[in-house]
Amino acid sequence: MLIASTVLLNVVLCRLPMVLKLKFYPGYAAFPFPFVIAAIAAMLLMACLNKPGMPQPWLKYLVVIEAILATVLACYPPAR
Repeated sequence: MLIASTVLLNVVLCRLPMVLKLKFYPGYAAFPFPFVIAAIAAMLLMACLNKPGMPQPWLKYLVVIEAILATVLACYPPAR
């Protein structure tokens, strides 16, 4: 799931500059969801790997980066 969510995040990230220039439309509200889903998937994978004692230090940074992206994009005001 982490791979699928990261691929989806990268596809949306490539289209980010074009979409942020558009005026507001109702579908704009769905734009942050791939970022939020990718952040949740990375966070849950990190939690699952920490339980059996297999921590992945690089995953912690991925979770922080994706959470920041999701927060900024969810709070970003649309162009008027």
